Amino acid sequence: MKKGLSTYWWCQIVGWSMYVLIPTLFYLSMSGLFIRNVLPHLSGMAILGILFTHIMRLFMLKAGLLQLNIRRQIVYTFLTTVFFSFIYALVSAWLLEFLHLGDELFRLYNFSNSVNMVSIVLIISYSTFCYLGVWNLIYFSYHYIQRSRRQLIEKISFENELKVQRLESERIKAELQRHAAELEIRAMIATQEQERKRISRDLHDDIGTKLSALSLFLSCLNEQALVTHNEQIRSLAESSQQFIKEAMQDVRSLLVNLSPSVLEEFGYTTAVEGLVNKINETNMIRFNLVVFGMKERLQIDYELPLYRITQELINNVLKHAAAKQVSLQIGQRDEKIILMMEDDGKGFDVHAHKDGYGLHNLDSRTKLLKGTMIIDSQPGKGTSVLIEIPYNLN
Repeated sequence: MKKGLSTYWWCQIVGWSMYVLIPTLFYLSMSGLFIRNVLPHLSGMAILGILFTHIMRLFMLKAGLLQLNIRRQIVYTFLTTVFFSFIYALVSAWLLEFLHLGDELFRLYNFSNSVNMVSIVLIISYSTFCYLGVWNLIYFSYHYIQRSRRQLIEKISFENELKVQRLESERIKAELQRHAAELEIRAMIATQEQERKRISRDLHDDIGTKLSALSLFLSCLNEQALVTHNEQIRSLAESSQQFIKEAMQDVRSLLVNLSPSVLEEFGYTTAVEGLVNKINETNMIRFNLVVFGMKERLQIDYELPLYRITQELINNVLKHAAAKQVSLQIGQRDEKIILMMEDDGKGFDVHAHKDGYGLHNLDSRTKLLKGTMIIDSQPGKGTSVLIEIPYNLN
């Protein structure tokens, strides 16, 4: 604001100085007077012009001429310019004559002895009107340029603000969607775990008890068959006992998978070691387990999800890979839990199976722990899976 005001006043001073001096120097060159004779009076006229121009500007701002349409602005500005030009001419002529400050100027303008006071007023009015017209044209142009510039800046600022608001809205929407998806996954996993525990409890309390009772009955039947020397019944009883024994082992394995008590009692690494050892006992496939950096037991909130992720990886290898050798590495470093599995199986096309239930389940559980999963596999070249999950003991 200060810079604009200074420019305005400098334009006033320079403009009125040029307005008074140029025509006067022209007359001086013709009349033979000296500039020192008329300089004080010319300065007074310039100061008076600056005052009248400023009053005219304030009047136009107060009257709201700048807010009118173009046609009305031209009409009202013309009338305002005529009015102030005439008043300026009257006041200038009156001051020069009343204060006897303009004798030289009167002689200057009356060098042909044919110009009276009215003529001088009209001459000053006309010249002042021309000057103020040019001044108003420049001022209005400057005003329009500044207003257009402000409108452009406001438009750009408004558009940028809209973009920021839209980006913020999209960010909030994405955050809400992510949070909703996370809650949905948590609810799904919690429901799965509850269902696993319920099934595990039913298997143990109901089917397990009945199988144990049935095994006891068959033992009694076998003893009676020995007493009665009935080989057919004894053979059937022994075969039935063997089937029941196998069924009970299957139930125990199922109970371990559904709700591993080793995980709750001894932690993640011990549970994985037990799972791998049982698989290696089959001699159908060989898992090489490497544990590093796991000096302490993990937090409870991490153990069960990590165990389910490991379980899912192992099940995928057993079901689909047709592998003979599998390397499983679990550990902790750089505030991350690292789970890496490599097999020499048949591999698969990752892009073609990215929407499969197993991979989707792995990805969901990994993201729930804020982790990342990278799968590298090609048909006939085995599979490599790397999972990294942020983890800080503190």
